Amino acid sequence: MRLLVATRTGIVALEDGAAVLVWRGDVNRLVRAGARVYAGTEAAGVLCSDDDGASWRAAGLTGVRIRSLAVSGARVVAGAQPVAVHLSDDGGATWRELESFPRRPYWWQPARPPHREGYVSALAVRGETILAGIEAFKGFRSTDGGRSWRPLRSGFSRDCHELVLAHGRAYEGAGLGPAWSMDGGVGWRPLRTGLDRRYVVAIAVDPVDPDCWYVAAAPLLKAHTGDSRALVFRWSGERWSAVTDELRELPYALHCPGPDAVVAGLRDGTVLASHDRGETWRTLARVDGVRALA
Repeated sequence: MRLLVATRTGIVALEDGAAVLVWRGDVNRLVRAGARVYAGTEAAGVLCSDDDGASWRAAGLTGVRIRSLAVSGARVVAGAQPVAVHLSDDGGATWRELESFPRRPYWWQPARPPHREGYVSALAVRGETILAGIEAFKGFRSTDGGRSWRPLRSGFSRDCHELVLAHGRAYEGAGLGPAWSMDGGVGWRPLRTGLDRRYVVAIAVDPVDPDCWYVAAAPLLKAHTGDSRALVFRWSGERWSAVTDELRELPYALHCPGPDAVVAGLRDGTVLASHDRGETWRTLARVDGVRALA
């Protein structure tokens, strides 16, 4: 299994027990589209690799702080700080800002400086449907490729941290807990049964089983400390079940590289992997702080 890890100092490729730094810089997001991989960075905009992360090239938006990234075919969507959504329909060759995306002067956030500037913390895209979440605030949905937007209500959790569109469903991880939608983001249902801590930063969805997905959750006041009391939970159709012991560091990223497989990247850089839906785990590597996995 080849795994790419975004860190504050670069992109690391993990394969066959080796960890190789393949790009140096501050990286916030990674998303895959087959063998092509996109990275969202702090200062270099969007990067693209056509060889599974072995080499990287600039793909636009240089100087824009990219906080979220999503891909569907040749369509790439990037969320920024301060709040903005950019869209490319040619794999990053050209970009346009979606001027219709909502902006509010009170979108202050405590997560990433400068705190007075809100940012787009989560994105998901499938065809013409785009979901977007705002750090510490609400979410929005477009069904026309970003020309118009409507607020996500009815069960959608505020303080959205991650969104996934898969299996005809939408999945959310947020500071107030996880939620999902059976109709692509129109109506949402919070899922709390079995969850004894609700601050969720990362989620991942099994590529085959739509009812199998994972969240990393911790008590709010402990989440970003060295004693986070975090757990990885798996949804099994009726309730959440913990699949790890308590972790001192919160997983900042989860990733399902294949059926029944899940990888967790912890705040301190530890990367854990399971091949059996979280029943057993092994340590893959320790890198310089995990921000995203692909």
